Amino acid sequence: MKSNKEILKEHSLKFSKQRDLLLTIFNENKRPLTAEDVYNMLDSSMDLSTVYRIINVFTEAEILLKLSMQNESKALYLLNENRHVHHLVCLSCHQVKTIEGCPIHHYEHELKKQTDYDIVSHNLEIFGYCPECKEK
Repeated sequence: MKSNKEILKEHSLKFSKQRDLLLTIFNENKRPLTAEDVYNMLDSSMDLSTVYRIINVFTEAEILLKLSMQNESKALYLLNENRHVHHLVCLSCHQVKTIEGCPIHHYEHELKKQTDYDIVSHNLEIFGYCPECKEK
């Protein structure tokens, strides 16, 4: 596993204690987090606007993936594992389950034939309720 310094260097970002701390939080929490979740985990004096700024930098550099929740104003962020996956997201507890394999590749080829677009990427997030939340 790469160190935080290596990850930042790989993305041409400067190392700072604050960026290191946020990367550590996302590495240790294998679930999606809001900026407020991250802020509440901090034992330092970093303010919420700094957390948002760093998260935006990480998202633009594709270190983090942004999951936009339906009907909610807060986005969830997840460490990018640099592999092609899709996600099932629980609308109640925000649990995220990774979907291995891609059901869209075939559709991309058909869409390219129909539209003559050069498709370079796609993102798929499926929203619903996990088995635990369905029982409640």
